[in-house]
Amino acid sequence: MNTPSGKKRRRSAASPAGGERPTDLPAGVSRPAIPAGVPKSFSQMDSSQAGLSVSMPRDVNVIAFAEKRSREIRTLMESLSGKRTNKRIFQQLPRHMRRRAMSYNVKRLPKRLRAAADVEISRAKKPKRPKNKYRKRGRNKKLLFARRQQSKCWLETHVWHAKRFHMVERWGYKVANHANDKGHRAAFRASSEHCLMSDVSYLNCWEFKGPQTDLLAGLQKFTSPETGRTFAYKDFLDGHLEGSCMLYEPNMYPAGSIGVVRFTWVQTALPSSNPTTNRSLHIWTHPSVSDTFLTHVVTVFGMDPVDSDKNSTTPIPDLDAMEVDEGNADDGGLLKSMSAVGEEKGIPEGTVKVQGKTELRAREYRSVTCSLRLLKKDLIRFRLTGPKSTAVLKSVMKPVTFPTEAVEGDFWWKPFLVDGGQTSAMELQHATWTGMDAVPLSSDVRAGSVLGLVVRDPRIFLPRRKISLADAENQNASSGTIGSSSRLPNRSAPLAASVLWSEGVRDQVKRDKMSDRDMNKLRSALPAPGMELDLGADEAKIPVVLIRNAGYNSQEAHSKADYGAGWDLIIPAGWAMPFWIPLVYNGARVAGLQEMATVARHRAALLGPADLPDSAAGNAIAMSRRHDLEGKFQRYPPDKRPNFIKMGTLSPFHSPWPALTQDWLDIAKFTDKSPALLESAPADFHVIRNLRLLTVIQNLFSGSITTEKLVADHSVLLQTHSRGIVAVHVLFHAGGSAEDFSMLAMPATEDLEKAALDKHFKGPVEPPHKDPFRKTQPPKQRRKLQLDMILSDKDSVVDHCSRKLLGYVVKGGYSFIRGAETAMGFCTLLGLMQLARITAASGGGLGGATRDALPVLVRHPHSLQYHFAGMSVLPYSPCL
Repeated sequence: MNTPSGKKRRRSAASPAGGERPTDLPAGVSRPAIPAGVPKSFSQMDSSQAGLSVSMPRDVNVIAFAEKRSREIRTLMESLSGKRTNKRIFQQLPRHMRRRAMSYNVKRLPKRLRAAADVEISRAKKPKRPKNKYRKRGRNKKLLFARRQQSKCWLETHVWHAKRFHMVERWGYKVANHANDKGHRAAFRASSEHCLMSDVSYLNCWEFKGPQTDLLAGLQKFTSPETGRTFAYKDFLDGHLEGSCMLYEPNMYPAGSIGVVRFTWVQTALPSSNPTTNRSLHIWTHPSVSDTFLTHVVTVFGMDPVDSDKNSTTPIPDLDAMEVDEGNADDGGLLKSMSAVGEEKGIPEGTVKVQGKTELRAREYRSVTCSLRLLKKDLIRFRLTGPKSTAVLKSVMKPVTFPTEAVEGDFWWKPFLVDGGQTSAMELQHATWTGMDAVPLSSDVRAGSVLGLVVRDPRIFLPRRKISLADAENQNASSGTIGSSSRLPNRSAPLAASVLWSEGVRDQVKRDKMSDRDMNKLRSALPAPGMELDLGADEAKIPVVLIRNAGYNSQEAHSKADYGAGWDLIIPAGWAMPFWIPLVYNGARVAGLQEMATVARHRAALLGPADLPDSAAGNAIAMSRRHDLEGKFQRYPPDKRPNFIKMGTLSPFHSPWPALTQDWLDIAKFTDKSPALLESAPADFHVIRNLRLLTVIQNLFSGSITTEKLVADHSVLLQTHSRGIVAVHVLFHAGGSAEDFSMLAMPATEDLEKAALDKHFKGPVEPPHKDPFRKTQPPKQRRKLQLDMILSDKDSVVDHCSRKLLGYVVKGGYSFIRGAETAMGFCTLLGLMQLARITAASGGGLGGATRDALPVLVRHPHSLQYHFAGMSVLPYSPCL
């Protein structure tokens, strides 16, 4: 063998010739014996056989060979079957087959790996978790839910919403704010083309009873005919329509607004009722204004609280209606546990702690002739919006057919079978609902129309899976449930009569409800899946009330015609989930507070009470929001905070309406030719809701009248509303946008001239303001002074910037209907009059304004750029 240097390597003396392995073994070591049946190697053959050809044996004794190699085979099998990595069994699967629960639930693994996983889990040491990570879960979910409702109220659909929505605490309730998934466009699509549904059962229903004259005499002190129709409107009194109006503190109009309410005069169907002597009136209020409403009503009517056993019972939530497991609970144990919880927290019996205040849950007040009762847990109200909301309701609500023969049992509907008039009224209601078109026209079904029905249990024909609206319409068409005409009969027909307003009927309907467990048990016994369950006379018959909601019907093109139209469904308490699930399964998309606020913005409607700055509830919401935004601003690092001082933004987190209206009042006193009109100005600002004055202002915008004529012909109105603010709608034509607290400013004459000459002129730019604390103070003290100046309240706001301030934006965003940025806000009346003068002197129709609109400048709180937009008067339409 050659070495790397090219020389032959000499054979070592210790190496045997021919490269053979040495045969000599160390001392004390013997050569292993060759097993039988194994041929010898050539090195071990005899010398006589070395030169001969030797053939290999033709067979091998397998059993003997395996016995001799059993240990090696066992070791080989163990090495092949054992795991070769540090991964656990479930980690050896491909990623697409892994599941989160595989680490502790072997049934999630394939069958071939379950045995090995069982061994692995049994060997694993279970860690001892700290006690603070344990959370006690009671066996009785009803008791657990009741304990969690001591400081807030849950709706009957709370459990369903809590799994799918972000829940927030508002007005003493836990309500759904927005869905966990991103669905803003989907929600708008549902409201404009399909059906959008929300649970508005947090609205409080107050039941008035007494002579009609006494009720109207007391309620007229809360309203004014200048704002539109009130409680005394004839169609409202007949019970055919639900009305809405703005309530004010007694005899305080136009100041002291309370909030928007919806009301219905009851057209009862009880056999012993006599509506000519005593009437029933239901008023729906927002929970944020209920306390103020109650305080003034009790004072005006001279009512005293009624102390009865029914009103002093322990406030136990209606947990039977919730989507929970029944468990092994008994009502007696629940009552005792709830009472014990109340005693531990120091809550008096018969009260509930809401928003830090102890209040009665069920209240009743009476005077000599009238009575008032809060139906807080008696009625459920759902709101369906969209053109196909009627089709969804028709898929769920099937009118009942009362038996013609005698039926044994105590049912609430048996007395009505004896009274032929009541039976004929129900048949007329059912025929009207069955013959109604899937998309009724606004001319056929008047806004606010009330329709009473008695329907079957919707769980009977619940679809096995969610179906689209197209499938539901096809099913209704095949069954003949969609009519060709939606025109309602004349107003003398008892369409609005309903037994839902009877307390006894509501209680019995709630007691007769079959549990989901029992119904599923009966359904499982059917011969074929999907068959309709036949309960016979035991099937529940539920009285409901439908109320038609109006869509956008203004002549102004702020929104799409009839957008926002739909129905309100009122059902007895305890039946929320049996109706909610079928509505969802038949195509209704569920919305929260944010989605419903977006619908109101697209509809160009102000939604109370947040959009009512002159009410106590609206002011409280504004102050709460200001506190949250200021806290968020202070948590920013100093170098990340916008310098609102340099941008000239005096109020980036709220709208100072008192300072704004007072500034324009002072300006008008010195510049107006008729200062006598402003001598007796009101002490505080208010929103102008006088329909006559709003029409005059709209004519002023369109150029039909001049400012001088307005002052001459309507001096009394101007004197009454000199500190009033007007709701306006803003539309951007050439770029720009608005957000909350954006400033609405008056364009100067040179701005209008530039806009007339250059169509690409966006608007002027605000000169940067001087920061007095920029360099004169140490950094830490400078930041503190800047923060105090930004967050402080200002006495004067109109002339702080280069353009006079007219008002503020309360909500803004992109409108899918108009295809442009829109906004809604308020401007002072005196400022609008001066803007009309300047626009008329410059020729009008400039800066992006259209017919019936005036040019206005809009500026973001964190920007120096003004943008031109068209501003028009927003029609007064109270929305709750």
